[in-house]
Amino acid sequence: MPKESHKRIFAFLFIFGILISLYLSFGTGNKYREFIDLKLEDTTLVGISKILKSPEGLENLFIFFKGFDSNSSAARDYCSQIYLWASYELYPKRVYVSSDQKSRHNNILISNDLPNDAWLKATKINTVLTIEYLGKDAKSPTKYSYKKVE
Repeated sequence: MPKESHKRIFAFLFIFGILISLYLSFGTGNKYREFIDLKLEDTTLVGISKILKSPEGLENLFIFFKGFDSNSSAARDYCSQIYLWASYELYPKRVYVSSDQKSRHNNILISNDLPNDAWLKATKINTVLTIEYLGKDAKSPTKYSYKKVE
């Protein structure tokens, strides 16, 4: 093909890509936003944000992910996003997801166990946040709760 044809094909693909992006962003329902809502529900983040900014004085936090399948990439991504978001919100305080601090190979669900109160106190964790997966058929696929460590 001559060089002029390459330029036309490139221009067509470039314009087509922009049109698809515009459609997904502003077309009938925001497809990107729908995807984000499936991953991180606004209500869950707002509720968790209230816990993280509680006036009682949050020290370190432990997040327990209950009912998530560690073999599911969607579950791993969801839990990692919650963990990273909480870490960002709480910095310089620490967020834990396991009692051992070994590498998880990008899967924090592998050893996400709920430690005993003695370990929590020794690590200066005064709040345990539990995020439970209720199943994809539930009205709200996740729910959260928290408890203070005495």
